Amino acid sequence: MSGFAKVLLIWMGALFWLAADGRAELRFDSMQLELAGLPSDKILSGAYAFQNTGSNSIRILGVKTLCGCTAAKPTTDLIPPGGRGGISVNFKTIGRNGVYETPVTVKTDDPQQAEVKLILRADVRDLIQVRPALLFWKSNEERAAKSVEFLSREGAVMKTVSVKLVPDSLEARVEELRKGSSYRLIVIPRGFAVDGLQEVVSVVALADGSQREIRTKVRVVP
Repeated sequence: MSGFAKVLLIWMGALFWLAADGRAELRFDSMQLELAGLPSDKILSGAYAFQNTGSNSIRILGVKTLCGCTAAKPTTDLIPPGGRGGISVNFKTIGRNGVYETPVTVKTDDPQQAEVKLILRADVRDLIQVRPALLFWKSNEERAAKSVEFLSREGAVMKTVSVKLVPDSLEARVEELRKGSSYRLIVIPRGFAVDGLQEVVSVVALADGSQREIRTKVRVVP
């Protein structure tokens, strides 16, 4: 074999090796997304931004979430070398209060990066803090009054708090503890009990003209 032929074979082998070695690499700007809002926002939205820093294209096969409160999907399925995109996320806030953390898993066609695990952290804080969220009486417990406190947060001012709906098996009233910032909902079981969860619905009117409807769970075991 001539020297030229050997050089040609080495050159072709190097090209084949470089082509085989080329790969995709999905690199996220951040592996954690933080959202914050109120229950009344209904939905919080955000996105994980990424770039394909490899030399081959990469395809996103799907995005999986574990919580029904979370929906996620890619902004584009096929990302060329150097291309950018994102994973858009929606988090439902209705009926939620507190900090929630849930995984978001991205599946790709890259065998060396088949799954990418991301973290979604949602901080849902209402302007009104309710404690506790449940009032409970055992079957042999005295049917004495129990209460729930409504406390304002983030500088919110409560103008009035009233009881909108109360089951026939319960009595409920509101008393003011500190004007504008603290109220107490007092609940007393009547002479008969209804098994299962019940709700006392209160309405908080804020100084900015908005209202909050607060549902206090109650259970009195017969």
